[in-house]
Amino acid sequence: MIDVGNRSSNTGVDHPALWQQRWHQILDAHAPDEDDADSPDGVLPAPGDDARLHTAFWLIGGAAQAPARAQAMHIMPAGDRLLARLEAHLSTPQAAIDSDQAKALLRHALILVRQLNLDAPDADSSIRVMDESMVPLLTAFAQADTPFVNFRDALGDMAEKHSGPTGVDAFHFLSEPLYQLAASYEVADWVRWPLCASPEADDPTLPIYQLATGGWSPGWDDQGVFLFDRRMS
Repeated sequence: MIDVGNRSSNTGVDHPALWQQRWHQILDAHAPDEDDADSPDGVLPAPGDDARLHTAFWLIGGAAQAPARAQAMHIMPAGDRLLARLEAHLSTPQAAIDSDQAKALLRHALILVRQLNLDAPDADSSIRVMDESMVPLLTAFAQADTPFVNFRDALGDMAEKHSGPTGVDAFHFLSEPLYQLAASYEVADWVRWPLCASPEADDPTLPIYQLATGGWSPGWDDQGVFLFDRRMS
């Protein structure tokens, strides 16, 4: 039995440690070649420092490992809905979208975010389109942020309001594993949205996710809103 130590979440309930322990058991069964090198004495590191935990979905990301992913997600709050989104991402080939589609998605996402009374650019703002032939990606974002920065910052509070202390623990527990899945905050946010709202609620993470998987990065700088075309990168 793995010793998870005496670490408690700030809710006083050890949900993250129990999830961590169970995920390691799942990985031991389904990805045994990836040993737990960071804990040679059998004591797991804190979840935030657990490299094996963070790469879990890389290790069990193939079609044959769907049962392992189901086991991992079903122990989480809203596990069925989280799993459905995870499987949809893994099974859907990414397809590039054109600039008109990207602009429409960006405007739709801005409308939904502003309906939450969060600060974001006006959906009717002019949208510049850039690509690497005009300016490097890193240069474009050196003085820019995502237009959804305030929405992203609010997601943890939304998870706590909708799902309670256990839900916000799950939101943070899943953050790094889901980011590492696709090196994308947009993917992580979309998969975790069921912790933040009911199935009937408008979902701003969906058009933001579709922009990212369609090859576009939205930005917000002192000149306004822009879309950076990553389709050829």
